[in-house]
Amino acid sequence: MEPNPDIARAEAKYDSLRYPVTPTTKRCPMRYFAKLLFLYLAAWMSAAYAAAPLSQEAFQARYLETLQALNPELQVETTAPLELSVRLNPDEESVKAFLTNAYESYLQEPHQLDEILATYTAGFYETLQLQNTAVDPAKIVPVIKDAAWITEVSGDDDPKERLVFESLNEALVIVYAQDADNTIRYLQPDEFDELELEKPIREIALNNLSALLPELQIGGNDGLFLLVADGTYEVSTLLLEDLWNKKAFPVQGELIVSVPARDVVLVSGTQESDSRPLMEKLTKQMYDESPYKLTQQLFRRKGDGWVLHE
Repeated sequence: MEPNPDIARAEAKYDSLRYPVTPTTKRCPMRYFAKLLFLYLAAWMSAAYAAAPLSQEAFQARYLETLQALNPELQVETTAPLELSVRLNPDEESVKAFLTNAYESYLQEPHQLDEILATYTAGFYETLQLQNTAVDPAKIVPVIKDAAWITEVSGDDDPKERLVFESLNEALVIVYAQDADNTIRYLQPDEFDELELEKPIREIALNNLSALLPELQIGGNDGLFLLVADGTYEVSTLLLEDLWNKKAFPVQGELIVSVPARDVVLVSGTQESDSRPLMEKLTKQMYDESPYKLTQQLFRRKGDGWVLHE
């Protein structure tokens, strides 16, 4: 098969966006950088070269097979398309496994089926194992979500009875979670109360995040930059006050960002009119293609926080 010329041009255009900045990740593989700069911009081109993907039912069957290979004693019930109810032990509560993100990741990279299944099942199995273990304060991290996510995951329950969170602005919230090797476990209010923390949870979480991310990568030019960390906590870096300055991001006007997915932070300036169309185009494309969607809205740096930018 001859090389796809559109992909080659995309690679050439963004090859210059690769240089390190002052360290602030433990898990900073360059594959995430390449994935964001290349796959997001050229994934649709590759679709023409791919075979027909598995159906949801077939993918769910493969997921279940991979999960049960980790522990054949798991009690699993299919509750809906791309949804399983799993119990580690008969005397424990079941935990829901939502496969939508895994399936969307597979659709983006069908050739990585086995790796995607291994990654997602390992993360879910670790969640099961952590179900009845105490929260480690040294592992608490801040995760930024869109405000609607809080309502979606809470269902008919009061969100404050399900999650530990606070508002970042009218569109985004900070949700506190425990970082683990293969997954993120969101804190529950009763677990938080039992911790009896001596410092504010946000302060503890930010200190942990800084320790977790010893190296960041920033690439870009002409008033548009991309920040890359570890593929999980990119958007959480919005909370690192020392990062957000004109030295790290030399743009015209006030700093503005878009966070279309959890692993994407695009940065520009309010006076960078030439870069705005590309920023908006990339934001929409990354939002449409990511299994971990956040928002297409833009945010402006104001003081030590972020506000909606119209």
